[in-house]
Amino acid sequence: MITRKEAKRLHEDALLKGLKTYSTGEPCKKGHLSEKYTSTGGCVQCALDAAKRRAESKSAEISAYVKQWNLQNKERAYLNKKLWKEANRDIHNASNAEWRKRNTSWCTAYVMKSRAEKAKRTPVWLTDDDFWMMSEMYHLAEIRTKITGIVWHVDHVIPLRGKTVSGFHVPSNLRVITAQENMKKGNRYAPR
Repeated sequence: MITRKEAKRLHEDALLKGLKTYSTGEPCKKGHLSEKYTSTGGCVQCALDAAKRRAESKSAEISAYVKQWNLQNKERAYLNKKLWKEANRDIHNASNAEWRKRNTSWCTAYVMKSRAEKAKRTPVWLTDDDFWMMSEMYHLAEIRTKITGIVWHVDHVIPLRGKTVSGFHVPSNLRVITAQENMKKGNRYAPR
């Protein structure tokens, strides 16, 4: 532990040139037992905290600006996001996989809710043949994915949880379409 005066002298000394910080062993005004800068006498931890606050403030400003811009330019924002996803497919998929790992409980709840909705929307009058036809559709989607290398989904033509209309989980309401087409459609009913 040395004083600032000694640290400055050592800093200027040719043998120890470059001594940027020193320690007195006493806390700063905010109570940090951190080293102090030789040039200013300021606490290193206080400087780091101030830099962090400035970065957070700047980040909040940028975030608010981006949010506002996205609201005013919805189509362009959607297109930019879509183009980025296509150009950075690996990064996007890795990010999604990482998010699912961190949020397993949310993902499990979502899957269970979907299964419950499907169960509620499956009529009791379906026959064994109807269930077989539905399982064949899922099998067909799996086979198409393996053969083409493009992901295929089983889509409910009339969604099970649509905003305006809800359909049943029955063979006549199912079709096999590409995942891209299915995600574009979302949870909406688009009459053919």
